Amino acid sequence: MFDPPGQVAYFQIPMTELDSKEHRALALKVARESRTVEIPVRAQNLACWDSSAQRCVVEPGRVHLQVGASSADVRLEKTIAVTGK
Repeated sequence: MFDPPGQVAYFQIPMTELDSKEHRALALKVARESRTVEIPVRAQNLACWDSSAQRCVVEPGRVHLQVGASSADVRLEKTIAVTGK
């Protein structure tokens, strides 16, 4: 479910670099920018445990997705339809 530490970009950047003046300036610059991104959502990401079937299942229906800095600071919402088996 979670990426191994070796695949997480910040895991490989030394703390001295993350805490540098240049990195903070870049982070502030990027925070002011706006971009369009695509976030692929795989069916397995929407699965839940079905105790009667004893396996994870993806139920068809509508799923409400939210993106934000935190659950109290939602900046984008989208409802998607889940179809198929």
